[in-house]
Amino acid sequence: MRKTIIFLSILAALSGCGGGDNMASNSSQPTTPSAPTTPSAPTTPTPPATTTALPPATSVPDPIYPSGDKRVQLFSLLNAFRAGMGVGMVAQDAQLDTAAKAHSDYLALNGTLGGHDEDPSKAGYYAVTTRGRATKAGVPSTTSVSELIAGGGDPATCLSVLTNSVYHLQVLTSNEVTVGLGFNTYCTVNLGTVGEGQRMAATAIAFAPLEGQIVDRALGGESPRPVPDIANPGHPLMVRVRADLPSDVLSVSSFSLVDNNGAQVPGRILIAANAAGASRAGAVVDPLLQPAVAFFVPLAPLGSAITYTATFSGARNGVPISKTWSFKTYP
Repeated sequence: MRKTIIFLSILAALSGCGGGDNMASNSSQPTTPSAPTTPSAPTTPTPPATTTALPPATSVPDPIYPSGDKRVQLFSLLNAFRAGMGVGMVAQDAQLDTAAKAHSDYLALNGTLGGHDEDPSKAGYYAVTTRGRATKAGVPSTTSVSELIAGGGDPATCLSVLTNSVYHLQVLTSNEVTVGLGFNTYCTVNLGTVGEGQRMAATAIAFAPLEGQIVDRALGGESPRPVPDIANPGHPLMVRVRADLPSDVLSVSSFSLVDNNGAQVPGRILIAANAAGASRAGAVVDPLLQPAVAFFVPLAPLGSAITYTATFSGARNGVPISKTWSFKTYP
C-alpha cells in the first residue's frame, strides 16, 4: 500500500481559494504508479481583481518542453484529469514554469521535500515563498498562484499523489487557467488564476475519482491531515459545483459508496462551513474546504481490485442535484 505525505501551504486562506488548493481527454486512469516519495503542498494566493469568467477549456496549445522532459507527460496527465472532471484544461505559462522548476531543483539539491519556503542559506535558493518565486520569474501580481509539490519520480505517481488527497485535490481542480511545472526528483505544480478563472455551468457536477478510474485503496498522506481521528482512511471521493461567491452552497442530503456486491462502505462526509445548516445530520464541517465542495472519506482502506459505485444527492444553492458514478481500485 502506497504511503505519502503532502504538505499544504497557502498564500491566502484555503477556504477562500477560488480554484485550483487525472489526463488527456480520453485518459481517465493513471498508469500504475511506482512507490512515491514525500510530496509537498499547494499554495494559494490572494485572488486578483474580478474579470469575466471563462468557460472550461476543452483544448490548450501543446506545451513547449525539451524532448523527453517529464513535464510533457505530467502536463498531459493533469489536463486529461481536469478535462475528465469538466473543470477546464490549463495552458502552459513559461514564467510559472521557471518558478516551479526553480523550486523542484532546490528540493532535489537539498534531498528533501521540505515544503514551500526556501532557505537562502541552502543550495539552489531562488526565493523564499511561492509568491516570491513567481514574482522573480515575472508572473504579474494580478495572477493568483497556487503551488503543489509531490514526490514519486515519475509523472503518473506525482499526479496520483496529488489526487489521492482532500485539500490538494480541491486546489488542483479549481478555477485556474494556467500552469507551470517543475520536475527534478520532486514535481512542482504552479497553477495560475486571473480574475474569475474558469467556471463550470451552474448545472454541472464535477467528481473524483473519475468514471472508471483506477485508484489507490487508502488515502495518501497530507498535511494538514484530514480526518485526523481516523487511523487509516480509504481513498477520498469529491464532488464540486460552480462557486462564484463565498456564499455559494453545496449542501449534502446523502453521499454513499457501495462495493460490487452492494455492501455499504462506512465513511465520513466532509462539507464546507457554509453548508452546515442545509446538509444532512452527521456531515462534518471542515473549515479548510472551499465553498461548493464536499468529500466522502471511507473509514478504512478500500478493497483490492474492486469496482465501487458512489452516489451523491444534494443541492447547489437550494437547487437539487444528484450524481452516480463508478471507479475501481488497484489490486
